[in-house]
Amino acid sequence: MYGAHEAVGAAPVPPIVFHPPAAPAPSYEGYADPAAAHGWQSAYDETRELPALTELSVSPRPMGPGAAEVPG
Repeated sequence: MYGAHEAVGAAPVPPIVFHPPAAPAPSYEGYADPAAAHGWQSAYDETRELPALTELSVSPRPMGPGAAEVPG
């Protein structure tokens, strides 16, 4: 026998696969956002706390291979 199957292609025993039971759906009545019921948080809440950019950073020379050929 070579590999997992015999030469004719049929598996001698079907594979044993574990399928865990699904968790019950949470109650959505207590949440304004269904994602919050699943424990997800908004990725945008923390970004409001970042400091504002005050000046632009400009590179004095091209960086990396081929950067000199890029217009702009």
